[in-house]
Amino acid sequence: MFGTPDTKDIMLELVLLRNRIVELEAENQALRSAHETAARYEAKPKQNTLPSGRQHFEPNHLTDFCSIRRKLLNYSCPWTSLPSLEGDCFARAFYSNPIAMSITTSDSIHLDVNQAWITLFGHSRKAVIGKTTGELGLWADKDRAWAFHNQLLTQGIIDNFEMSYLNKNGTPGIGLASARVVAMNGEPCWLITVTDIGPLKEIEEKLRKSEQNLRQSEEKFSQAFQFNPDLMAISTLEEGRYVEVNDAFVKLTGYQREEVIGRTVDEMGIWAQPEHREALKRCLLQQKRVQGFELDLKTKSGDIRKLSLSGQIIDIDGKSYLLNVSRDITESQRMMEQLRFSEEIFSLAFEVCPFIMSISTLEEGRYIKVNNAFCTITGYSLEEIIGRTSIELGDIGFWMNPQDREVLKQETADKGSLRDMEFWFRRKNREVRLGRYFSELIDIQGEACLLSVIIDITDLRQMENEMNRLDRLNIVGEMAASIGHEIRNPMTTVRGFLQLMRENDSYSEVYDHFDLMIEELDRANSIVTEFLSLAKDKAVEIENGNINAIVAKLLPLLEAKAVIRDQSVVFDMKPTPDLSLDIKEIRQLILNLVNNGLESMSAGGVLKIKTWFEDGSVVMAVTDQGSGIEQSMLDKLGTPFLTTKEHGSGLGLAVCYRIATRHNARIHIDTTPQGTTFYVKFAI
Repeated sequence: MFGTPDTKDIMLELVLLRNRIVELEAENQALRSAHETAARYEAKPKQNTLPSGRQHFEPNHLTDFCSIRRKLLNYSCPWTSLPSLEGDCFARAFYSNPIAMSITTSDSIHLDVNQAWITLFGHSRKAVIGKTTGELGLWADKDRAWAFHNQLLTQGIIDNFEMSYLNKNGTPGIGLASARVVAMNGEPCWLITVTDIGPLKEIEEKLRKSEQNLRQSEEKFSQAFQFNPDLMAISTLEEGRYVEVNDAFVKLTGYQREEVIGRTVDEMGIWAQPEHREALKRCLLQQKRVQGFELDLKTKSGDIRKLSLSGQIIDIDGKSYLLNVSRDITESQRMMEQLRFSEEIFSLAFEVCPFIMSISTLEEGRYIKVNNAFCTITGYSLEEIIGRTSIELGDIGFWMNPQDREVLKQETADKGSLRDMEFWFRRKNREVRLGRYFSELIDIQGEACLLSVIIDITDLRQMENEMNRLDRLNIVGEMAASIGHEIRNPMTTVRGFLQLMRENDSYSEVYDHFDLMIEELDRANSIVTEFLSLAKDKAVEIENGNINAIVAKLLPLLEAKAVIRDQSVVFDMKPTPDLSLDIKEIRQLILNLVNNGLESMSAGGVLKIKTWFEDGSVVMAVTDQGSGIEQSMLDKLGTPFLTTKEHGSGLGLAVCYRIATRHNARIHIDTTPQGTTFYVKFAI
């Protein structure tokens, strides 16, 4: 910004300017040719006023620099009171001034510029002297240039006129121009200063934008504060005196804003445990902020709400305040407690359930979690199960038929659940068990999984089969008790008459026929005898006996039977305790099992009889090397008159099952294509 120069300053500038022109005369030979131009110019009428109407202020001709020179050289100073100045003080002040300065004619022809002006506009002094502002293209806005020129002509003074300029390279800028009109021999001469305010403008623009952003931020903060669904409050750190609260705070606490602002938390009694407020303050002083600080808030009505508070210390006018946001977690915490309780109940039920339970991925069947029953029934440890698929389990897999897994997978995926599917599965020891499968499709972290329950019904199915077999035996036994003797008596009579007739020589030619009939009657009698042994109320003679002793007495007979068939019998008998037995029936049981085993083998086969004591029971096992029993026949074994032998009666195994039942024993069968083992377990 420039002040108005006084008369002495103007005179000093004129004197120094005249001296400068004299010095330039020797250097500028081009001025000699300018005399003629000046003469032509002076011969023309002078135009001291601006043309009417708005016209460009630049003249159509150049004012001759020599004309100005002559006017300055011939100028006589009327101010005799101007003190004498020694040296070139004005020149030094003009050229070294940090503000851009120029001296022009009223027609805007440049007479001189200082170094600051050259730096600002980029033009050299030699290129500027004698050129108008229009020729140099200094004004970016011609209308503003006209206004500047007109104001200076009419008022003779301009202060801080904002102008848009272009430097030599065309780079725009903004400056504040100030000017004074001075007279030299009646001709106007302008002293102009330009201050570059581009950086200031940039700062002002940044400040304006910053203030705008601040206002926007304040508006956003205010909106975020007031409309936040969580409780927000600003309070003094030391006392907890509320400065501002939002609508959510008012709604939850039940207090009006006027009841809160200016009061402390202690005055309101809003903290159910005031010591928590002190703990919060200590955390803030140590860490400057807190997150997830849980507290109990007491509402105006006296209700207690659980809040999770996050906040930090802020500075307002040099004083510490707490800006906090609190979320009401009362319901969510209650739901979490219920969920945690449900999870505990589910986990407990999952673990203690006596059935096989597991959680596995739907696609692969990879186990995520299994219960204790899974490990107990299958024989695998938890480490052997988790992370593996049911196909990878052990070296044999879980499924007897892997295709069953694909069926249940598809059924569950299509319907969302599966109910009561029977399948066969393997234990770690390769034992095959029958299971009943139930599953539910669940989602775990975005992945489809199966919650499965498997009920091992192997023993149940065996028990059902045993009950069915016993029912059939009971029916047959009742029939045997009712009609057995009625059949045997006529057969005895017929046999007796056949024997008498055979003694008669007149029938000698048909003796063979009599022998055949007697043999068939004997065979029928043996069948009736076996049939009668099925009677439910058959009397038994119980006495103490030992399985090993019974087998030892039968040894010669059993070996003889085996030799006849070119087979052999092997015995492996461990010590066993005595049992309460009907020795005759146990002998029949052993003979029937051995006969079945020998008949199932080809020549060279080996039959093994083994006894041992295990888990409070005496076990006898009869193992043959036959081709095994078909799966479809297993459930029917023991049914009276069911046989696979060409000449069998179908009563042998039925008699064995009846004997086992009368001795509180159980028969279990394990069959493979390499042979069959009958286990008879006598409970003590």
